[in-house]
Amino acid sequence: MSLLSLRTGLRFKEITGVKGHDLDFKNDIISILDSKNGQTDHVYMTPDIRKILKGYNTPPNGYVFKNKNGERIKEVPDTFESTVKKLGFNEGITDRRQLLTFHSLRHTFASWLALNDEQLKTIQELMRHKTIQMTMKYAHLISDKKREAVNNIVMMKGGD
Repeated sequence: MSLLSLRTGLRFKEITGVKGHDLDFKNDIISILDSKNGQTDHVYMTPDIRKILKGYNTPPNGYVFKNKNGERIKEVPDTFESTVKKLGFNEGITDRRQLLTFHSLRHTFASWLALNDEQLKTIQELMRHKTIQMTMKYAHLISDKKREAVNNIVMMKGGD
């Protein structure tokens, strides 16, 4: 579930709602029927996510990630919290806004896109944000294209 969030930006509730019929291995797309905005959304599978999800061999109406009774998982598994604790990621952090949570994985996905110089519009669409303002918090991670553009002009003129 953690890797799925890191690779797709999916929220925990969206991940736990994925059923076998939502997985399109032919086109490497996951349909999100229970998205935050109430619409059906689609995200792309990376090769590692495809391999993992295919290995679950989930029946069409079954949840990919389920509890021992085959029902939808309602809370982040204890494994996530215990791993975060074991690795010391939240050690000494008193401001709850700075704590590593499952939702942090979604923010990491967006941050990685920005650090890879993806356009804000692309990040907005992949994050499925309604407005560009929601995406702007990642803008500071995108390299300074304006400086690069000016330097390219200087290089064209021979450095005068």
